[in-house]
Amino acid sequence: MPQSALPGLADRVREAREYALSRGLMKYGAQGQVVHLPFTLTPWQAPERFVQQVHSLAGSFNRLYARVSHDHDFLRQTLEPAAPTDEFVSRMLACLPEDPPERPELFLTRNDFMPLKTPDGPSPRQVEINMIAASLGPASQKVNDLQRFLYREEELGKRILPTRPGDEQIRVLVQAWKLFGDPQARILFLLPPGEKGVFDQLTLASALVLEHGVPMLRCTLEDLGREGEIRAGDLWFRGRRVAMGYFRGGYAPGHYEGEASWNARRLLEATTAISVPSIPAQLANMKMVQGRLTSAEVLRRYLPDSEAEAVAATFVAMAPPSEEIHWKGQHASARDLALASPEDWVLKPQREGGGNNLYGQDMVCRLQAMRPEEDAAFVLMEYIRPAAFRSVRLVENEPVEGLCLTEFGTFGAFLMEPGGLETPLVDEDLGYLLRTKDHQSREGLVIGGYAALDVLALEEPADFPGRGEGNLPGR
Repeated sequence: MPQSALPGLADRVREAREYALSRGLMKYGAQGQVVHLPFTLTPWQAPERFVQQVHSLAGSFNRLYARVSHDHDFLRQTLEPAAPTDEFVSRMLACLPEDPPERPELFLTRNDFMPLKTPDGPSPRQVEINMIAASLGPASQKVNDLQRFLYREEELGKRILPTRPGDEQIRVLVQAWKLFGDPQARILFLLPPGEKGVFDQLTLASALVLEHGVPMLRCTLEDLGREGEIRAGDLWFRGRRVAMGYFRGGYAPGHYEGEASWNARRLLEATTAISVPSIPAQLANMKMVQGRLTSAEVLRRYLPDSEAEAVAATFVAMAPPSEEIHWKGQHASARDLALASPEDWVLKPQREGGGNNLYGQDMVCRLQAMRPEEDAAFVLMEYIRPAAFRSVRLVENEPVEGLCLTEFGTFGAFLMEPGGLETPLVDEDLGYLLRTKDHQSREGLVIGGYAALDVLALEEPADFPGRGEGNLPGR
C-alpha cells in the first residue's frame, strides 16, 4: 500500500497501540507474554445492501438451529455414521440425553460469512455458525470503538457502523440467569486448558459480577467433572447451585483432558442448569448436519419456504466425499470433483472453530489415503472466493500493509422457556465481527494470530434505525 493511502501512519499506530493497551484488547502470546490482539487500522467497506441482507438472515438462522437441535432423531441419523471413526463425535453422541430435563435454553452464536465477489458486489456465503466457539464479542466491540476514535475527525469515522456485541451478550446472559430464578445460583465460565483469550472472557465475567451482581466462577471441565454433583435434579459445584454452564471451551477434543471432562458434559445435560450450548445444540452444528441442511427438502422441514429460500442463497456446495453431487455443470462424487480441482474445495472434519481444515495438496493426500469407513466423518465444502482489498493491520506492534480478505460474522441469541421453541423470549442479532487476514492465508483465527479484528464502514453515509444503539440496522 502506498504511504499516501494512510496518511500519518506512525501517529495512528502509536495512538491505536496505546488505546488497545488502555482497553484490555489483549491476549497471551506463544511464550506466555501479554500482547495486543491483532487488529486493523483501516475499516473494510461494504454497501448498505450487504449489511441489510446479512442482518435479515439472523432470525431465520437462529430458529433453524434451535429447531434442528430439538430433532434428536435427525441428529442421530446424520451423525451416527461418523461415530465409528471419529471418537469425538462418538463421545458427544453418547452425551445426548434420552429424556432431557425441563429447563430454559440459551443459544449464543456467531454466524460467519464470506463476502463472495459477484458482479453486483459482495454477497454473503455461509462458512459456519459457531454454537460454542462464538468468541470475541467484547474484543470486536473494543476494536470498533478504537477505529471510530482514530477517525473521529474524518468523514470515514462517520461511516463506521457501530457494534456492541459484548454488551448485548452480557444483557442476554443476565436475562437467562434471571429466568433460572435463583439469585444465589452462579454462572460457570467453562474454560479450556491453556486458554489464551482470557482477557476477552474477563470483560464479560467482570461485567456480570460488578454491573449486574451475578455470581460467577471460572473453571475447567475437569474441575466441574470432579467436583460437580446432582442434588434433587440441580447441579451443584463447590457448595453453590449452578444456574448456567457457559462454554468457552469444549469444541475441540484437546479440551477434554480426561474422563472428568466428559462427566461434566453429562452432569450439565442431566440437570436444571442452562447449558450454553447444550449437547444437542453443539451436535446441530457438526459439519455433516450443515451439509444436510443444504438440501432444500431438509431445510424446509425447519423453515417456511420464504425463509428457507433466503437462507439457502447463502449456501455453497457441501457433501461427504463419496456423495454424488451436481457442481458447475458436472455430476460426480464430491471426492472426484475435489481431486480434479483441489483449489476449489476444502476438506472439513466434524469440528467447530478454526485450524481443522485441509486445503490444496494436503487435502488431496488425505482424500487419497482415506479409508471408506472414514468417509462419513468428513465433508467437502466449496472454497469461497471473496474479493481482495488493501488493508493495514497492526500485528505485534508493527503495521502490516497489503492485500487482504475478510470474514463477516454476526452474533445471535435465542432464549426460550421450557417448551417455548416457537415462542422465544429472545431471538435477536447482537452485532457483528470482522476478521481480516492476508489474502494468501487459509486460516481465520484471531487468537492464533492468523487474522486481525476489523470493522465495517458503509460505502455511503447513512443513518440507520438503531445505529446509535450500536447494532446492525433494523433491529
